[in-house]
Amino acid sequence: MSGTLGGKKWTAKAERPWMSDTEEFPFLECALQKPAVNVKKMENLKIKVEWKVTEMKEKQKQKQKQKLTEKWKHTEKTDAKELGLLRQCLGPGCVYPTRPGSKYCSDDCGMKLAADRIYRILPQRIQQWQKSPCIAEEQGKKMLERIHREQQDIHTRLKDIECHFHELEAIILRGKQQAVCSDEEVNGNDRNSVNLQIFCVSCGESVSMHVALRHMERCFAKYECKMSFGSMYPTCIEGATRLFCDVYNPKSKRYCKRLQVLCPEHSRDNKISDDEVCGCPLVHNVFEVTGNFCCLPKRLCNLHYCWEKLRRAEVDLERIRALHKLEELVEQEHKVRTAMTNRAGLLALMLHQTIQHDPLTTDLRSKVDS
Repeated sequence: MSGTLGGKKWTAKAERPWMSDTEEFPFLECALQKPAVNVKKMENLKIKVEWKVTEMKEKQKQKQKQKLTEKWKHTEKTDAKELGLLRQCLGPGCVYPTRPGSKYCSDDCGMKLAADRIYRILPQRIQQWQKSPCIAEEQGKKMLERIHREQQDIHTRLKDIECHFHELEAIILRGKQQAVCSDEEVNGNDRNSVNLQIFCVSCGESVSMHVALRHMERCFAKYECKMSFGSMYPTCIEGATRLFCDVYNPKSKRYCKRLQVLCPEHSRDNKISDDEVCGCPLVHNVFEVTGNFCCLPKRLCNLHYCWEKLRRAEVDLERIRALHKLEELVEQEHKVRTAMTNRAGLLALMLHQTIQHDPLTTDLRSKVDS
């Protein structure tokens, strides 16, 4: 170590004379040789680590080779076992081995065998089924006959209701042609009547008998508008007129299914003029028709309030009931026919068989001894 200080050169030996002589201070020799020793140790360590890494890699390769050889040996053994366990395909005339987990070598062989079985077994089963009478088939025929009779009765009932519908319209037209009675007769009827109170069935208020029908009709319309009776599809009935309202509501996306005559939301009553007559047909003892009509002004007649609407609704309700009954009968007929067709189907004949041990007995049902 050297340098300049004040224009004079100096060295480590000159400044530090004790470091020049290592014989007097032997411990300094070890301190000076330490860096060289550390470098050698690091080189030796690197060599050892590299050697160990290569040795580990070789061991891993050997282990992988051993695993692969063991796998190959195991697969060869299993293949040999499977080849010994494989069976011949059950297909007609097939000599190939079966697929794993199957009885056939292909789908075609299975289909061919199934077709051969059907051709051989089915004719015998059909003959056996035709020999012994099927009790369920006879019951199905009786049910179909009963359903057809009920359908005919309902069709005749619908025709009668349609005739009654036209008769009612004719009666309403005749009633409107009657002359309105004078005001003196109206005032006389009002004097003779007794003022009684009745409670409304909808709101519960006490109402006079004279205006009870009007009040109840308005209450019914008010509460009926709050409810909704709808369907996603309009009504399509051949030959049916004036049944359902069928007004489309874009908010709920439904068709109104109230009776068109009674729908308070979409059909409103026309304004009654002063000279319009009531025209309700009068009866004796509730059911005996007299042939006379009520000649009071319609706006003043409290006894026959909305009689046309109620009579029309009654006829429409009878038609709807008959149509519902007809629809139920159609569904019953469909169920019976499907059961009869499935009873003698291919699957039922192939899976089930009735054995008749005694050729003399035709009815195979068990009978309880009396």
